[in-house]
Amino acid sequence: MVDKQIADPNFFTAAFNHPNAFDKEITTKGQLVAFLVDEKLPFDFLDAFFGGHFYIRFRHTDISDERIYEIGQQPGPDVAARFKACLESMK
Repeated sequence: MVDKQIADPNFFTAAFNHPNAFDKEITTKGQLVAFLVDEKLPFDFLDAFFGGHFYIRFRHTDISDERIYEIGQQPGPDVAARFKACLESMK
C-alpha cells in the first residue's frame, strides 16, 4: 500500500450539500483535516455525519478522475460518545 495525496475533498448527503462550509487542509500524508467554518451549519453537519449514509468526494493529486465513496453505516456509539465528551470538555 502506498499513501496517496488527495485534492478537492468534500463531504455531502442528499440533505447536506455545502461545498464551501469547510476550511480544508491536506496533511503531508494526504489526510484531510476539515474545520466547519459556516456558523449556521453545525447541527446540520452533525445530523448528516452521525445519521450515516453520506458521501466523500475527492481526487488523488496524481490522477484527474474524481472519486466518490459512499459511507452507508453511521459511526458507532463509541465514536458518538467520544465526540460528545470532546464537545463537553470545550465548554
